[in-house]
Amino acid sequence: MPSPNLKACLCFIIFLCSASPAPAQKLEGTLLVDSLIKALPANKSTRRVDILNTLVPEQRRTSPDSALRFAREALAIARELRYSVGIGDSYLSIANAQESLSDYAAAIENCRTAIETYRKLDTISIAGNSKKETKIARVNNTIGVIYGGLGKIDSAFHYFRTAVETARSGRDTAVMAIGYNNLGAGYFMIGEVDTAMRYYQLSLVLRKAIRNQQGISESYQNISRLLSNQGKQDEALNYLVQAMAIKEQLGDKKGLADLNANRGKIYIDKGDFTKGLESHERALALRKEMNDRRGIAASLADIGSIHRSLGGYTRALTYFLEAKKINEEIGNQIGLMNSFTSIGSVFLSLHELDNAISNYQAAREIALRNKDQKILANIHINLGIVKSELGMADSALAEFQMAIELSERKGYPGLQATAEANIGQLYTVTGKYDLALEHFNKGLIISEQIESPVRLAEGYMAIADVYRRMKRLPSARQYIRRAEEYAKDIPSLELHKSLYWSMSLIDSASGDYQSALTHYMTHIEFRDSIFNRDNNRNIIQLQVQYEADRKQDSLKQVHNAAIATQKQKAAASLRFWLTIAAATLVLSLVVFYFYRRREQDKLKAQVTQARREALKAQLDSHFISDTLTAINEFVENNEYRSASSYLLKFSRLVNSVLKSSFQASVTLEEELDFVDTYFNLASLRYRPGHIRYKATVLPGLDPAEAVVPSMVLQVLVENAIKHAFTPKQGGDILVQIERVGDTVRCTVEDNGRGRHDARLQPERNRPSMGTSLSERLVDTWNKGKGAGTFQTIDLKDSDGLPGGTKVVFSFPFITY
Repeated sequence: MPSPNLKACLCFIIFLCSASPAPAQKLEGTLLVDSLIKALPANKSTRRVDILNTLVPEQRRTSPDSALRFAREALAIARELRYSVGIGDSYLSIANAQESLSDYAAAIENCRTAIETYRKLDTISIAGNSKKETKIARVNNTIGVIYGGLGKIDSAFHYFRTAVETARSGRDTAVMAIGYNNLGAGYFMIGEVDTAMRYYQLSLVLRKAIRNQQGISESYQNISRLLSNQGKQDEALNYLVQAMAIKEQLGDKKGLADLNANRGKIYIDKGDFTKGLESHERALALRKEMNDRRGIAASLADIGSIHRSLGGYTRALTYFLEAKKINEEIGNQIGLMNSFTSIGSVFLSLHELDNAISNYQAAREIALRNKDQKILANIHINLGIVKSELGMADSALAEFQMAIELSERKGYPGLQATAEANIGQLYTVTGKYDLALEHFNKGLIISEQIESPVRLAEGYMAIADVYRRMKRLPSARQYIRRAEEYAKDIPSLELHKSLYWSMSLIDSASGDYQSALTHYMTHIEFRDSIFNRDNNRNIIQLQVQYEADRKQDSLKQVHNAAIATQKQKAAASLRFWLTIAAATLVLSLVVFYFYRRREQDKLKAQVTQARREALKAQLDSHFISDTLTAINEFVENNEYRSASSYLLKFSRLVNSVLKSSFQASVTLEEELDFVDTYFNLASLRYRPGHIRYKATVLPGLDPAEAVVPSMVLQVLVENAIKHAFTPKQGGDILVQIERVGDTVRCTVEDNGRGRHDARLQPERNRPSMGTSLSERLVDTWNKGKGAGTFQTIDLKDSDGLPGGTKVVFSFPFITY
């Protein structure tokens, strides 16, 4: 399934470079800020205005609130002094700070005011080298970045091109480099990667020529992101490392946050989820320090995508919804589009298809307005998966093919591989195995080129499944081993759940039922972990809090004990004799306790032995073989609903058996539910209705409260299925439970061939053990609880021949 987290397209939103330091500036980062603050004159002067405006582009990277205060102070002084150039600069500085604070409408308005102010001047000369064209070009770059961040791409391109032309007329290399960089980011967003790379490289050449470290770092970052998008992860990391070294030197928190987010995406593509999550959490922490709301929303979405990939759907949805809320509040259309896509993918994973479709459609509307081809390709894939789930094969195929066309034209190899894999899955379900293998292999080739271990594991797993369906089991085993090799270092619960399920099916088709059960149980463990992990984390948090509270209580107790010691000294003699008396009493209780414990241990051992024998009888190899064979037949006949239903029953049965192995007693309700599940599976080897089962609890007994020996009814029902009936002659099994005074009486009756005849024709040469096991369970149970009875009655028909068996037993009524 494709990853919904595709917000890396909008790279230019991190490059509000219109106010970058001049090339001749030798002090940068924190050192520059400290030096400028020290150089601020105390009086209101044009110099103070200029220094305050120079502070803004540096300060807004670490503290946008402080930057806004500097800019507003500069504007107030410039107005008072009627310093026109300073007024224009101050409006631009305010816009820069407001953009960092996500106040986009106000930022654009202040930019336009700055342009109007500059245009009214005939000439501009600041420090002897700044020009009117340079000022206006910087403002146009700023407006373009803001529109790009809001997803208004056409407007962004207009202002970027205007900035480049204006800077060229003024012969300002630094501002031209900014314009080229922003144009590259815009083309990257709409999928024109070759054009984007050309502009990035041109910007990098200009920035190196003027030794603009901040700009060089940003160019490295953009090139890294583009290479990563093309699947060239090692090259991308190389550029990213160079960019981070510069950002560290400059103390640029905003830049470091963006680079950490990019690094996280690269690690995820390489299959290293641990490093990926660490990088994204570092980016989120930095963005929270700066109150960068757009960046916070992006980091929340990135972290949510990782949790979704690892199967933590609840946590993923929490992150996605929080990101969506922020994007709505700040009017970030690109972020909102990504939020809809991410939320839709969570609902798709949970098979809530209506919710998935509504979110994908909302995302597609925004993507179409903003011409975001990468998001559109991803949405086509997700809609194809939904339609496939709904049985709309032709419509699903059309969606996948549109995704492939977009991916090939715009250069998105990861999405192309995903679309090919989904087409393969579609052909697999419809039985067109040759076509399925063709598309799976296409996806594998692309996955190998971009070095994506997750996609490779999924691809090999899918091919193994096709070969299993074709009954080419050696090939199936060969490919599933390759999938296992790639999956072993990938901490994705969802991936391992699917892997072990595939291995179980292959083992079952090969007749290796013991291995099939082992792999199926591992599959169940991963499946349960997906849904329980969030709850487990909450439990761990509660435990940590409990330990902290307990530690605090211990400190209080120590303090109170110190006070109590002073009072206790006055009654030392009395306490001595009380202690002797208490010790004598405790010793007597201990002796009595260990005596009782020894007797209970003996009884517990008897119960455990009986339950172990019952457990062994329940999960014998014939039962496992019959069940898995029947389920496999459903799969081969494309009866997926029946296969899914009986697999769920088998899962519940195995879980119940494992639970019973650790419990001496269960509620009557749990026991009856377990027996019902067992009967449904055990009767699969007979024709429908051949053997019928019915359980009745008479009024006056609440099944949810009454406690019974674990497995006692199931053993008897199993015994009846195995020995009372033949493949030709079926019958009925009736269970009746009632409360009689202070006891519970159970009756298990069948109208089969009876014990005498069954012994003459034992099924599979296995002796009947159910009655003796059940009797031992009841006997050991009653020894611990009170008197009870157990009786086996041979029934006869009207001709006096064996006509069934009735078992009646009772035990004390006990509730939890």
